[in-house]
Amino acid sequence: MNVDISFPESYSNMTIGMFTFGSCLMKDTESITLPASTDSSEEDDARYKEHMDAWYRLLESLEGELDSMGYTVGSSEGCDIHLITDYMPSDGIYALALKPSVLKPELIRLCQQLVRQEAKWNFWIRLAFDFREDKHKGFDENILVRPDRVVHDYDAARLAKEFPGEIPVLEQEAGS
Repeated sequence: MNVDISFPESYSNMTIGMFTFGSCLMKDTESITLPASTDSSEEDDARYKEHMDAWYRLLESLEGELDSMGYTVGSSEGCDIHLITDYMPSDGIYALALKPSVLKPELIRLCQQLVRQEAKWNFWIRLAFDFREDKHKGFDENILVRPDRVVHDYDAARLAKEFPGEIPVLEQEAGS
């Protein structure tokens, strides 16, 4: 069972899920007739499909553009970026930057161009730092790209010491 909660006057929402593993119901409870669902309407269903279609368009656009820019997309050793492709529903694309060198200003500009193409939904792309080197000590560091702004949520000073000259977006910030 999933419960989706949307907050008024906000783009925030929450999905709560409850799952069972194995059979924990007895035969008599499995045969209980449940009441008809009251949690959706045709309008909600249409919006959900439209939202999901837009999310997948954004994901496919991002994947295609990353490929055309020479980035390797996947989860194996040697890949540059790992895209999470599960629509839950989500208001954004979660991408793991697997190497410090992929965090280039042009990648961030590309992400912002793509989320602006689906501006109706106020989607975001999160470039989470998931560097494989043992020296990386970051906790939930990322760059959050929205249609109207880019949020650099990381410890720039520490990263500059850990990865001197390896993170292009830090080099750009230092030169600004």
